[in-house]
Amino acid sequence: MKTLPMATAAEPARLGFWRLVAEGEPYRVFFAVGTLLGVFGVSMWPAYAWGLVDVYPGQTHARIMIEGFLSCFVVGFLGTAFPRLLDVRRVSLEESLSWAGIFTGASACHVMGKHL
Repeated sequence: MKTLPMATAAEPARLGFWRLVAEGEPYRVFFAVGTLLGVFGVSMWPAYAWGLVDVYPGQTHARIMIEGFLSCFVVGFLGTAFPRLLDVRRVSLEESLSWAGIFTGASACHVMGKHL
């Protein structure tokens, strides 16, 4: 198993993060996006209870939690584990960011009431 080199002191930490994602650790992006989508999906209920949102968020909450939150964690885990288990090409940075954008965009569509 190939070990990934750690970021050097001269290299900024943020570049080290993106380098690790580009080298086949997509969970670093997906877990962060999934956590934000999960917090947003749950925060719809207090917003509705306090009168900040007029529309009942039941369907929107369920879709964000399943299609956004859960999908990010599943794709992040499988995108990191499968290439190592099956000895195939790792997920690239562009693929990771594309999928994270798709999950975020789908959640934004649900918030606007455009359920696919």
